[in-house]
Parts: sequence; C-alpha cells; structure tokens
Amino acid sequence: MPHCEGPIPRRMGPLLLPGHLRACCASRPWRYPGPMNAFFSDGAARLDEAECLELLDTASVGRMAFVIEGRQHLLPINYVVHDSVVHVRTADGTSFSKLAQGTDVVFEVDYHDDVFRWGWSVTVHGAIRRVDDPAVLAHLQTIRRPQAWAAGERTIVLAVEPDEIAGRRVRLRD
Repeated sequence: MPHCEGPIPRRMGPLLLPGHLRACCASRPWRYPGPMNAFFSDGAARLDEAECLELLDTASVGRMAFVIEGRQHLLPINYVVHDSVVHVRTADGTSFSKLAQGTDVVFEVDYHDDVFRWGWSVTVHGAIRRVDDPAVLAHLQTIRRPQAWAAGERTIVLAVEPDEIAGRRVRLRD
C-alpha cells in the first residue's frame, strides 16, 4: 500500500481513488514512497542511455517529429527497439514514407502517473534510414510487435539511427 501524508481528494480527474489511499492521508501533501523520494529530492533526474533504452522498451507508441517541405509534423507511431535503434512500420503514401534517407527526426516516448505524480520522458535524435536488409527484417518479425491502431498494411520499415538518446524522470517536488 502506498504511503502518503496529507489530505488527498476522493477524485483525481476521472479517477476514483480507493478507500485505503484516502484513509492513509493525514495533513501534508502526499508522495510516492521509496527510493524515488531520495533520488529526486530536486524533482528531476537525468537518465543514462541504458535507462533510456530500458524505458523505450516498456512502451509501444511514441511520437516522431520531422519536417517535410518546410512544415513541421509530430505524429504518433507504433515502434520497437532493436540494437538501440528505433524501428517503425509505415505504409506507402504516408507522411513517414515520404521521409528522405538521412532526414533528421526526433522520436519521443513518455509516461506519467497522475495519482503518484511522477513520470519520465525519453527522446531519440537521429536520422531516418529505410530498412531493406532481409536478415534485419526477419529478426524484427520475431520481436514483440504492437498492432497498429489504423487500418492498412505497413510494408515499409524505417529506422531512427540515434545521434543522441536522452531522458528525464520527474516527480512532484517536496
């Protein structure tokens, strides 16, 4: 059971909090217990590359930002990570399929917990390349592959070759 101090509302947004969370509060703002409190005494911490890659592996939908014909785009997309490279599948004729080889992109994934008020964000800066190697394509088929939400077949595989991987973990400051 989470430890908390202070009053907590019965609801946080659309979420109805369980009685044991409401009952354990006394008179101060509540907080998530454990190592995060000591580690995040200032409210934020930078993540090393290994931590970023671990977190990337926990999600399946990210956002990719890029520029086509002078116009900025930011779109959600399903992805997998293999050998520290972000791989996405797309269909011919989509914005993603129009990206030229070597186009700079930023890929971002995040998570936040509104109840315990903590979260993380990972960004991957890099260049796009089309994946045509049959061995890599075959291996990607064996990796957990999220189902795309939109209909249609995705026959094009793109990779984001990372120049930089960075991340932060944040929580409500004491």
